[in-house]
Amino acid sequence: RVKYKTGVTLLNRGYPVFSEDGNLDKVIIFGQDVSKLAALQEKVILSEEKNKLTLVIDEINQFFRENDLVFSSDAIKKVVNTAIKIAPTDSSVFIWGESGVGKEMITKIIHNTSLRKDKPFIDINCAAIPNELFESELFGYEQGAFTGANRFGKKGLFEEANGGTIFLD
Repeated sequence: RVKYKTGVTLLNRGYPVFSEDGNLDKVIIFGQDVSKLAALQEKVILSEEKNKLTLVIDEINQFFRENDLVFSSDAIKKVVNTAIKIAPTDSSVFIWGESGVGKEMITKIIHNTSLRKDKPFIDINCAAIPNELFESELFGYEQGAFTGANRFGKKGLFEEANGGTIFLD
């Protein structure tokens, strides 16, 4: 498939022609204009993406209704749209901003529109965990790991969030 600057797209097919002794003599190439087919295919793909995006937007609107969230600024709309685009990926996301700007809400938007939405969402305020307990809170511990430990051990927050989302604030 070759797309030319004129906008024409040709689907080229090559057929080898061999000489009597079995050597490649030439290649005959047929070009077929598929510009209209390519444009139609692109419309179908865009339509499917628009339908998926509409479903995601409906989920976001439901989320906002349930949580009484309202926003109208273009900057926040851009952030929310980025969060929606990130949600289907299986990537770690780093969100930063001053206190009170809504990092947790953006994280919840990503979680609630991702494939992980039916899995746990664990929100951790790291500043509220004493340094001495940080490791055991995040990673858990086995029975008898230290004096005063739960005799059955304890799951860590990372294990609790397994398959879901963990937000380290």
